[in-house]
Amino acid sequence: MRTIDADALVHKAGSWGLDVTVARDVVMRTAEETQAAATALEPDESIADHLPGYVTQACEALRNGRPVSLGLGEFPLLGPIDVT
Repeated sequence: MRTIDADALVHKAGSWGLDVTVARDVVMRTAEETQAAATALEPDESIADHLPGYVTQACEALRNGRPVSLGLGEFPLLGPIDVT
């Protein structure tokens, strides 16, 4: 997490043969839409203490060219979520 930024994601996509311009657009749109969803949706109580903070901060970091974990500290270990 400490080294993952938008450039790293775009570089990885390019190594898979994807157009880097398209990949950058996908990374930016995904970060923007994920950030919006994290603030709009009510999280499961098992992660409510960590959302939308961690997700929105990570998305904001991606959108601003910073590593995902910059300034966030370590992400907490969350218990499993029952999706049944």
